[in-house]
Formats: sequence, C-alpha cells, structure tokens
Amino acid sequence: ILDSLDASLQMVMQVPPVANSAAPVTPKLFETTLHLVDDAKVIGRISELFLRTLNRSHACAHLRVKKVYVVEIQAMADGFKNDGLKVGNIHELWHGSKVANLLSILKGGLMIPKPSSSHCTGRLFGDNLYFAPQSTKSLNYSYGYWGGSRDSNCFMFLADVACGKSHIPSYGQQRVPPGYDSMWAKPGQSGIQNDEVMVPRVGQANLKYLIEFA
Repeated sequence: ILDSLDASLQMVMQVPPVANSAAPVTPKLFETTLHLVDDAKVIGRISELFLRTLNRSHACAHLRVKKVYVVEIQAMADGFKNDGLKVGNIHELWHGSKVANLLSILKGGLMIPKPSSSHCTGRLFGDNLYFAPQSTKSLNYSYGYWGGSRDSNCFMFLADVACGKSHIPSYGQQRVPPGYDSMWAKPGQSGIQNDEVMVPRVGQANLKYLIEFA
C-alpha cells in the first residue's frame, strides 16, 4: 500500500509544467507527509507502548511492530490545532482500520461516517471517532478479527486525542452528552470488555504515526 502511495506521488511530481506558465505547477493529490522512522528510540518507545497495553487474549496479540512511519495529514493537523488543543486532556491512543481504508485516511484524514456506511465495523456508541488505550483492541480491527479475513501484515495508527471532560457511557449510548467532550467506555460500567474512547469531532484527533505489524 505504501509503495503504491509513493509511486502515485512520484508520478504527480513528474507532471510537466503548464504551457506558457511563468512557473511550473505541481498538482496535489495528497497534503500528507510520510517518513520511515529510523530512530531506534522512537521505534523502541512505540514497541514498548504496544506491548505494555496489549491484551494477550486478543487474536492479534502475536503480532509485533515491523516498521514505524511519521505521518502528518495537513487537514487533521490544522483541525487539531484549532479544536483539539483548546479541548485539552490529550491522550495518546490507538486507531485500527483495514488496509483497504489506508489510502483514503492518508489522503484526507479520519472521517465520521454516515450511519448507512457499510464499510464501518463496530459503532456501538454511535457516530463518533473511535480510539482505544489498549493496543490490541484497535489492532483487532486492522487484523480483520471482526468481519473479513485475517491479515497478519496490517497497519495501525497512533494518535493524539483531545478528550476534554470525559463521560462514562452506559452500554450503547449513542451521543456525547451536553457538558462533555468525549465518552470513555469502561469495563464494568459500560457493558464492554475493553476500554474504548469516542470523540464527536474530527478536530479532536491528530494521527501521528502509522505502524506496520507482522
């Protein structure tokens, strides 16, 4: 997927300038930067975070960090600067998605899908952005545990998420209540087995790393 993205970007960069133009014009398909991390400290920190927050009973718990990419999606970075930083109470959380969704996420960032969207898996707490503090909870979505075939070569994002004032929802509660900025579902209180965090606005999250697993 990443090789295909790079090839697409290179093709765009090689488009010749417009005739009679004073300066070459480079069309933009993606306002996203993606860099392979070679800093052992950064890779080690993310690997340690993954291992420290995994649940060994999850189907994907045998996977390990293979590569780490720094990602900056301009639309998300701008939105987070204007919204998330003001909300505050920022947590570093995981977000998993199928490989088929990667290019669209890298192109424009995360979106809150419409209720009729058939490609979305798991929206127990309504139409929000979903994250998890437990690594394998999110990686199970990338791995294909809930719907679809399982793929041991998969990807997951690590994001800054502005939770502000969090509400602990009841099972299946669909919306963040007035006076709160997010919902933090908890085992024993929300009728679920693993913590899950929901925010109602895309500006409350910023994707920082894309991690490849195998």
